[in-house]
Amino acid sequence: MSQRQFHHGNLRAELIELASRRIEETGIEGLSLRELAAAIGVSPGAPYRHFSSKEDLLHELAEREIERLGEAYRKAQAADLPPRERFKMACRSYLEQALQRPQSFRMVFMTDRYLNPTTSADSIPSYALFVDLAVAASGHADRRRGEILALTSWAMLHGFAIIRMDSRMPSTASRDDAIEAVLDRACRVEECNP
Repeated sequence: MSQRQFHHGNLRAELIELASRRIEETGIEGLSLRELAAAIGVSPGAPYRHFSSKEDLLHELAEREIERLGEAYRKAQAADLPPRERFKMACRSYLEQALQRPQSFRMVFMTDRYLNPTTSADSIPSYALFVDLAVAASGHADRRRGEILALTSWAMLHGFAIIRMDSRMPSTASRDDAIEAVLDRACRVEECNP
């Protein structure tokens, strides 16, 4: 295919979409702006009009994954369910996103936003929504109890997701049974009560 040297009206969106698919196929290490340009049929320098580097593109993709999670949490917040069930819905969304898009999920936690020690978890909007759902589920006026539930639940969900993505789950454990057990345990409100 000959490379187009002229304006490509949707290049930014096309780069993001193709990069997202490629990450799931080959991982972050296999991604290159030059290869994306060739696949789309534009000059090797064209992607640099939209992204200063591969890291810049990865940051954009990570932000989109975070926003996707935030959308799932907002949907849980709006659900006509008791607070504990809304929180469980959010926990399920976290696992589903991790297990359906494992490479993109990993990418989020490899970006500067998460690796930077000066970044507070509360400054990440999707995590703040998760905390709000946990606080409501805990039923405590003391926000700290809900924050503890959010942290312990997130740690359990994240750990399970990594074990599952790395194929380290014992073969005797049914995937669906394990997910339900983790969700039940992660959403156990009683353990955050005084």
